Amino acid sequence: YVYHDKDGEPYHRVTRYAVGGGKSYGQERWKNGQWVKGADDTDPETKKALGNYPPIPYNLPAIVANPDEPIWLVEGEKNADDLIALGLLATTAKGGATSFPLSDDFAVWFDGVTVYALPDNDDPGETWLVRVQKAIPHAQTIILPGLPPKGDVADWLEFGGTVEELTALASPPEKPTFTPTAFDLGDPTQIPPRQW
Repeated sequence: YVYHDKDGEPYHRVTRYAVGGGKSYGQERWKNGQWVKGADDTDPETKKALGNYPPIPYNLPAIVANPDEPIWLVEGEKNADDLIALGLLATTAKGGATSFPLSDDFAVWFDGVTVYALPDNDDPGETWLVRVQKAIPHAQTIILPGLPPKGDVADWLEFGGTVEELTALASPPEKPTFTPTAFDLGDPTQIPPRQW
């Protein structure tokens, strides 16, 4: 999964590996025209010069190109890609649920934008949501109905969830409306005098 900077240049890459029935992830950064192992530079001078590769959102060029579109924030690049394939503007952050970035240079990409946060249904998902709420306080949490333990938005979609249902969950309920009517006092001379 390749992260691109706001100009569309390669910036960071996350590789998913199958390991004995589980999964593992490797991280690389784009440096001098090639991928270099590790999320950050270890050389102190390079860190100082490059700002230590501050985290950026996945799918950043699309976020920049669509400033008025709501952002669907999920755990993991696969979930983001699943929503992108359905026509939604989706993103995530590198490093997993417990490493969601709390820095201002990451959160700034979400300023003034509607953000919907879709946590996984597990303990790391709760940790992720706490970090999201700390970093992006205006993000609206959407708990997907019927999500099994350890399930995520990809599972929800696989079980029959649709984009229409997802956007309905994100829409605030309609406020009841009423039509005001003017009060008619009538003829004030017909009001009986107060009894003393």
